[in-house]
Amino acid sequence: MALPQPSVTQLRSVLTRALELARSAPPGHPLPGAVRGLVRGRRLPVTWEVTLRRALEDDEGFRQWVAEAASQEEIGRLGWLWLHRPDGWSEAVAELMDADAEDKEVLRLAARVADLEASLAEAHSAAASAVAAGEDRAVLHSNRLAEAQQELARSQAEARREASRHDREATRLRARVAALEQAAVEAEAKGERLEARAALLTEELARARSRAAEMEGRAQRAEGRVGVLEAEKRTAAEALSRSRSAEQSIRAAAAAAVSRAAATAADLAAVLAEVGANLHPPGPTSPGAAAPAPPAASGNPAVKPGRVRSGSIGSSGAARAAGAGREGEGRRRAPEPALSLPLGVTADSPEAAAHLIRADGVHLIVDGYNVALRSWASGTDGLPAGADLADLRQRLVDALSELALRSRVGISVIFDGDQASRVSAPGPARPWLQIVFSASGVEADQVILDMVAARRPHGPVLVATDDRAVQEAAGRRGANILSSVQTLGLLNRHTPLG
Repeated sequence: MALPQPSVTQLRSVLTRALELARSAPPGHPLPGAVRGLVRGRRLPVTWEVTLRRALEDDEGFRQWVAEAASQEEIGRLGWLWLHRPDGWSEAVAELMDADAEDKEVLRLAARVADLEASLAEAHSAAASAVAAGEDRAVLHSNRLAEAQQELARSQAEARREASRHDREATRLRARVAALEQAAVEAEAKGERLEARAALLTEELARARSRAAEMEGRAQRAEGRVGVLEAEKRTAAEALSRSRSAEQSIRAAAAAAVSRAAATAADLAAVLAEVGANLHPPGPTSPGAAAPAPPAASGNPAVKPGRVRSGSIGSSGAARAAGAGREGEGRRRAPEPALSLPLGVTADSPEAAAHLIRADGVHLIVDGYNVALRSWASGTDGLPAGADLADLRQRLVDALSELALRSRVGISVIFDGDQASRVSAPGPARPWLQIVFSASGVEADQVILDMVAARRPHGPVLVATDDRAVQEAAGRRGANILSSVQTLGLLNRHTPLG
């Protein structure tokens, strides 16, 4: 298998570095004869790159010496492989050459054609001027050619020899131009194929953009529909909350009415019993005589046994009514069961938090300092332990604002402190986020539990805290509990260390 042969242009960085190393080599360092000629010469010949490349190909010691002194950053990946030649280097070089050979070769050939045409035109002009002009004109033209070609002499004879050399060069260049023209024709044909491919890709891109615009329109319409559905959901939740409030009010009123009716019945039974006793005073008795037996209920119309029974029944009915009132009141005060979790999901897992926060009508109550100190004061967010509390509060409020806007869930965050210590929530999150500071002498724990008791009858409540006492008390009031770690997961924060 023939070894890959990179062009001089592709190896220019290697050849330039090899020439620099040869020029700076210490006296006595072994160099190929052709390389020593390049180093000693005052000017580099046009073919110096070809000469240096041949020396690197033929002289293994010289090539290894250059490879050890040249880094990949200086000579590029292709040059490094060509110099070092590790296992599989020829395939790697061939792939690199194939990757950009076509485009680079076309550009290089086009540039070379332009240079050769310019050189050819200049050579013809120089030759014609040298032959036709006199000695002075030949000397002037020789100076101009010396600056451009670096090979002309000052004398007329040297000018004639240079003209002859240019004629020979022109002949060679004509042949080269013909070959390049053929390559240009082939490149043009390939360019036409590439243009056709680009046209097809442009059409496909236009269709893709059209589909993307259509999908974007559908997404916008769906987003608008989601907004309408969310508004309808909020309206339904508010109606349900009002219905539950009205139902609780009706139950309370009914219980109070039953209690009042029971008390009235008890009072009426007592009055009727007293009236019945007054209607049957005891008869006169003689000493030693037995008291007369009371008349039978069916034989004496003055006895009204129905009233007596009515009184006893009224008392027991009042007791039952009072008991029913207390039972109804107990049912009203008892919290509804906490939200249930899917099968296999544990209460302390991130999946549980993600499930609970999506419940309809849920409200999240956050123990502010408990969660903030658990998150940022331990240094997990770049803030050292013992940081300023105002900064911690604002960081937590910002994170909760993002959660409220993202999930459209009502959130209340409770801090210990008076009204002088305030933080602000971003404007768009204010309808969803409530910031509360406990009054002087009142702990935030009590505010959290009062808020749970107030909100629990109207919907599910989540309490975010690591305080064990608050967790147990809130759980007894029917709330679901989230740990600080679960809350930080909802906020997309890193789980704190420790």
